[in-house]
This record gives sequence, C-alpha cells and structure tokens, in this order.
Amino acid sequence: MGARIGGGHTTTIGHCRPTPGSGQWSISTVIPAPRRTTKAEDCHRQIWSSRERFTLRAFAWHWPIEAVQTVAEDRLNRYKLGLSGRGSDPDVLPNTTVARTDTIRTKFGGHHMSRYVLAASGLLFFAASPGFCHQRPFIHTYESWTSSKGSWSISVHTDFAINSRRGGRDFRNQIELGNGTTERWANAVYLVSQKDYSKNLKFDAVRFKSIYRLARHNRLALDPALYLGYKLKADSEKADEMEGRLVLSKDVRRNHYAYNIIVEKRLASGQSYRHGYALGWARDTNFGALGVEVYGSYSDRTHQIAPVVAFPFGKKNWWVAALVFPLNGRSQPVTLRTALKFKW
Repeated sequence: MGARIGGGHTTTIGHCRPTPGSGQWSISTVIPAPRRTTKAEDCHRQIWSSRERFTLRAFAWHWPIEAVQTVAEDRLNRYKLGLSGRGSDPDVLPNTTVARTDTIRTKFGGHHMSRYVLAASGLLFFAASPGFCHQRPFIHTYESWTSSKGSWSISVHTDFAINSRRGGRDFRNQIELGNGTTERWANAVYLVSQKDYSKNLKFDAVRFKSIYRLARHNRLALDPALYLGYKLKADSEKADEMEGRLVLSKDVRRNHYAYNIIVEKRLASGQSYRHGYALGWARDTNFGALGVEVYGSYSDRTHQIAPVVAFPFGKKNWWVAALVFPLNGRSQPVTLRTALKFKW
C-alpha cells in the first residue's frame, strides 16, 4: 500500500493516488471476495464492528471517518483471518480470487492524512481485541457453547460471602482445568477449597463437569446442551452430590439469553431430588458484557439475583464478576462471585 506525500515521497498506508483535477486524495483498499466464513469469524464480526464504531466516534474530530474506517477494516480483516505478514505484496491478500476496491476521498493533505490514518489503524489494530466471542458472560448460568476441540483452559472461581446470620465470612475457591474434547463435548475438573471466618482454609471436594451440545449453533429455535456434574467430597462422612442440567440458550445480535433446568441429588439414603433453575441475560458492549442472572432452588425455596459484568482481555481470556443478592430469608447472604479464565 502506498501514499504520496509532499514532493513525491511515498509511505506505506494503502493505495493512495490524487484524483485528477480535484486536488483531493483517494484511498483504495483490497477487500477479500465473499467466501464461506467459519463460526468463529461470524461470532467475532459483531464485536469487532461495535468496537470500531466506538473508537472512531471517540476520535472523529481528527480525521475523516470514512478514510480511517476503510484502512482500519483492512488491517482488522488481516488480523482476524490470520493473514498478516504473509506474501511479498502487502496490498494483496492471499487466496483472493476477486478483488473489490472501495475508494474513499478525503480533503486532508497527504502528510496529515498519513499521520492520522496510521495512528487510527494502529489504535484499532491493537486496542480492539477480538471481544467476548464464545466466552461465558454469566457466573452461574450455562450457555450451550462448548470449548473448541483440543483447547485447554485454567479458571479460578472465587466466592466471598458476608454471612450476617452468623457474624462471619465464608470464602470458597475453585480451580478449574477444562478441555474441549470434541467440537460439541467439553469436560472439566475442579479443586474446591473453602474457609469460614473463624477456621482455616481446607480442601473440600473434587468436582467433575461434562457438557455436550446437542445441535449446531443456530440450527434450532433454542440451542440445547446437556450438563452433568459430580462432586466428590473430601470428608468421607459427607455425601457426594450429582447435578444435571438442561441448558437452553440463544444469541440474538448482541444479546445472550440462557435458561437452565437443574436437578440435584445428594447420594445418601433418604435424600430426594432437588429442582432448581438459572436464568440469565447479557448484552455485549464496547468493553465486554453487562447482564443479570436470577437463580435458585424450587425445592429449598431459595432465590437470588445478580447483576453481572464481564471483561475480555487478550484473545481468549476473560473475567466475570457478579454481586449476588438474596430475594428471601432462606437464600444465601450477599456474595461477591468472580471467575478468571485463561484459555489456549
């Protein structure tokens, strides 16, 4: 890509040339021909688009929006498709059969145009991370998305409760190791530790989790998945627990909806099944996601509500936090719940 500045010097930004007789400059970028996209690219496109608009609005008074957006989208497309740095000609994307050229005119002189366009391209290229795609924007509710095949993750889940009824504080920590076994099946193991205010931190249980997505994304009105969990208590005097969920979720533009039907059982004589629910809504924003969850147990008559905020960082990592409030006297006290996930 090239642009002419002053007395004939050329710098690399894009196909730039003077428009005859107008005294203006034109920017042309080569955009790949339409092709079949992957589900990851489809999912990322929405987040990238919203972040580009946000960043461009913040700096709109410095340069023409059209020129910046054209060059920035070219750089972002290269990054998302993994094509940056390939080939000897930086103006032509590999595997492109048909080139479509968009020309945007700007009244800025060559020197100012190159400076601002380069600044905007760099800002968008590094600041607009791939967003919250395929990451769980909830703290308790599950969606039908599963980790991609062969991927691994480590997560740290922390619950900090102020227990006003006993005048103490409860703390629970879970370290999770997860793996995408297939494109539809994911498994994880948790190490659970717990601490009361007046006691030392102690190892409490090992948890196993498996979730299987029943259909391809967006093939049905609601995307279904099955969840199965098992908790092996460290104290042999305490009964192990099993948990099953029917997970229903749907992504509509920037909104995420999820509903879980939950069945739990303590594996001890005389213990009956307990029925619960989890309902969540979240919306993608320019910095992550905001939402709310309502969950509880019909059997125990406990109900909680939790506003949720989620922040992605890097390409695949994320952090979620929720402040959980009880809706009746049977529910747990106010609890701060966080989850930090690193994926590769």
